[in-house]
Amino acid sequence: MYISVSIVPFVAVVMLSVLPVCSQDYCDTVKNKCIANLGCGMALHTFYIACSSLLSGESAECSSQCEKALISLVWAEDTVGKQFINCNCSEGDKHCEDQKLRIEVCENVRKFNKSAIVKCSLAKWLCEADTECLFALKFFEDHCSGLIRGEKCTPSCNNSLTILYQLQSAQKIMTCECDGTEDFKCMKIRRYTERLCFFKEDDIQTNAFSEGIRYSTPCGIVFITEVLCFILFIRCFSW
Repeated sequence: MYISVSIVPFVAVVMLSVLPVCSQDYCDTVKNKCIANLGCGMALHTFYIACSSLLSGESAECSSQCEKALISLVWAEDTVGKQFINCNCSEGDKHCEDQKLRIEVCENVRKFNKSAIVKCSLAKWLCEADTECLFALKFFEDHCSGLIRGEKCTPSCNNSLTILYQLQSAQKIMTCECDGTEDFKCMKIRRYTERLCFFKEDDIQTNAFSEGIRYSTPCGIVFITEVLCFILFIRCFSW
């Protein structure tokens, strides 16, 4: 899978008081490191699009979409996204300095609690900012088309859920809150997952996605093989 990340020379960032990362690299250098990492590159691309009006000076407000994009960038894997917080603009680069000043209005990002329950759209963005979680989410989408349509949860779909939920970067997806602003059928997928994969017939009264996965066929060996192959695929792709 190849995702083209086209971003203008730009550099982001934010003088935020979250997880300080010592980085004296110039912003262009940090940007290139982020682009070289699939998950961080996607988070940076999303940030540039969602915050375009703020970065360009057309708006002085930090929209909710911009806040989400900035959070996903800050929490991107391998701390590369976090390095944007303290990156240095090249001497005389007024464009870079202006962007850093403009993005400081996103004060709510400072209040982001990594352990708190978040909206599902943000949970998805946080997952996509991590390469392994991004692949696991794509693996789920490829193997759970029947589930997404509300038809059935196949063993391979069940396995893909297990792979996804074992990742630390996907934990937010398990507890996230559907609020109707997602670009996917959040509540329907949640209900289908609970009913078809977890065999829960009652209406969902909790935000928790998973309380254990049951298999309708003996597939332990198949599952272990799929997990090992999946992890090897991710690592080989990243290299």
